[in-house]
Amino acid sequence: MAEGWLVVSPDLLLLGGVLLGCMVQNLVVALALVVVGRDVVANGFLALTLLVLAGMMSVFVLGWTGRAEVAPWLAFLPLNLPLALGPVLFGYLSCLVLGVAPDWRHFVPAGLQLAYLCVMHLLPDTVQASWKSGAHDEVVKPLIEVATVVSLVAYTFLGLQLLRRYRTWLAEQRSDADRYVALWIGRVMIALAVTSGALVLVRAYTSFVGELDAAPLYLW
Repeated sequence: MAEGWLVVSPDLLLLGGVLLGCMVQNLVVALALVVVGRDVVANGFLALTLLVLAGMMSVFVLGWTGRAEVAPWLAFLPLNLPLALGPVLFGYLSCLVLGVAPDWRHFVPAGLQLAYLCVMHLLPDTVQASWKSGAHDEVVKPLIEVATVVSLVAYTFLGLQLLRRYRTWLAEQRSDADRYVALWIGRVMIALAVTSGALVLVRAYTSFVGELDAAPLYLW
């Protein structure tokens, strides 16, 4: 691993530093949300959202740029869980709008991804390398990428529906509803939609043209 760091370009080191700062900020805010003690379930889901984002950034900070030659231990690091992003954010919205957590089945895909990564991470290095270069890169990875896009698109629509319902309720209950319309959540939903489109374009490019450095996507 040390040798790999010696050949990392200054630009990647700078980006890694920026993402590390974002990770630390996410962790601090997540801790604050849990400690504050108000809206425990809703804030718990919001904290989980920040932790999922920190986990997704962690693989780049540790040296993965999105290219296939990533070391198996990093490819199977059980911190990069994009299938969890949509459900945990939806969980926050559900608690905010409906007052209850969503059905546990929303989290099954992310749980399966986590279990898969944990099992692979515990296997011997030679087995990891063989599986990664074969079934993982050729079958499992593309399936996860497709599932991630489907998940983000689905939870973008579900989230927007809940947000619309929340704003309708606010307008009926409060004269100062404009103070609580949660504009930031709407922007996050739009960001998820844009991210879904970007992932589709990246996958299309890598399938027909060649590998693409994932640095701009991670920065986004």
